[in-house]
Amino acid sequence: MVEQVDYGPWIDLAGDQADAFPAERIAKLLRSTLKARAVSLNWAQPAAAGARVWPPIVDLSLLDEFLRSGALWRDPLVNWFERTRDPGPQAGSRVPGGFGEPRSSAHWGRVMRREGIQDRLAVPVRLGAHTHVAFVAAAGDRDFGDADLAVVRRLQPLLRSLYRQADVLERSRALAPMAGGARLTGRERAVLSLLADGHSAAVIGRRLAISERTVHKHLEHLYRKLEANDRLTAVLSAQRAGILVPAV
Repeated sequence: MVEQVDYGPWIDLAGDQADAFPAERIAKLLRSTLKARAVSLNWAQPAAAGARVWPPIVDLSLLDEFLRSGALWRDPLVNWFERTRDPGPQAGSRVPGGFGEPRSSAHWGRVMRREGIQDRLAVPVRLGAHTHVAFVAAAGDRDFGDADLAVVRRLQPLLRSLYRQADVLERSRALAPMAGGARLTGRERAVLSLLADGHSAAVIGRRLAISERTVHKHLEHLYRKLEANDRLTAVLSAQRAGILVPAV
């Protein structure tokens, strides 16, 4: 059970706003915060699935074989998200009967017992049609309770925002690898990329899982750093500084 939570490291993480998704750092923070035995980042799509575990308590070769078999979608915890489309955190011990498939449930039961795992708690960072990316914490000697779920509900918006920010930066070909003269944070670079695509503050907020008010704060910082007064001059200034590659 989570007792007193130190949110200081999480605040530091939010302030860093790196370009790349800090999966390992998040996993280690979740493990410490939840007093978990291990934390994994799991991803699944119809054609591909995989996982990274910190620390590596599970034989990943066996796990990868199971993930590739398609049985993952019949795991009760994964099947919960697939059928309900509920993006909130969920614990395996709280999934009602009727989800998943008996053989898959039995398989996961054997794996969990062998690895000394009693319960799992999934925190989705992306949930779409047959697409699931989530951090999963494993508890060794207890079920995850109300206090654990309350904590991860507070943390989930930050995790989703960092994931979307990294996704925008990875997908964007308009941003140069290094900011020219202006020193932009990862979040500012993501906002700038979406701004250059012509998106409104409301759309940018939805894409990055942040409020429209927060988007405007980042725009203020961008204008100051780029010595601009509006969106158009900000984009043009970024192009001149070599931060944005002009569209052709």
